[in-house]
Amino acid sequence: NGELVRISAGTTVTYNAFNDTDELLAIEVAGTLTYDTSIDTYLSSGVVQVLPGGTLRMGTSTTPISSTKMATLEIASQTLD
Repeated sequence: NGELVRISAGTTVTYNAFNDTDELLAIEVAGTLTYDTSIDTYLSSGVVQVLPGGTLRMGTSTTPISSTKMATLEIASQTLD
């Protein structure tokens, strides 16, 4: 809770969890953050920053999120000091 997560350029992280109790302080994406489209996912962060060259992928035209699944990214609006 309250952690800063950095995804470096050249790194791909696949998010495959449903966590509606812990909130990250911030996520900085220079690489790729992708959601698992086959399960329900929930991620909460105060700030999400996708840097130039970074990618946030929550489904694509070839691997969409199933109509029976839910992918949630909650941005909880926090100020970084």
